[in-house]
Amino acid sequence: MRGDSTIVMTRSVVSPLASNRIVPVAKLCESAIEMGQMIAKNDARMVQGIKRLLHEGMGLDWRGRYDLEDEARATYLSAGHPRDGFKDFLARKPAR
Repeated sequence: MRGDSTIVMTRSVVSPLASNRIVPVAKLCESAIEMGQMIAKNDARMVQGIKRLLHEGMGLDWRGRYDLEDEARATYLSAGHPRDGFKDFLARKPAR
């Protein structure tokens, strides 16, 4: 970290719009709030499920994380159609 900047590292499955970026220290709080508001607009069940996966997957190897994700998709992160889990997100995307 350099004196006047800090790195905000967020790569989120919840929102592919979130990415790693460098933010001046003076704008860190503002940037974190913006990112939090963006995440909060997503389906709460999906956000909580992804957070759960991240916490439970810490320290596991790739196979353990894969199995954990596979189990999550079959249980608490299951959705009928993929669009069901991302309706709010897709509604905010501009039409192409």
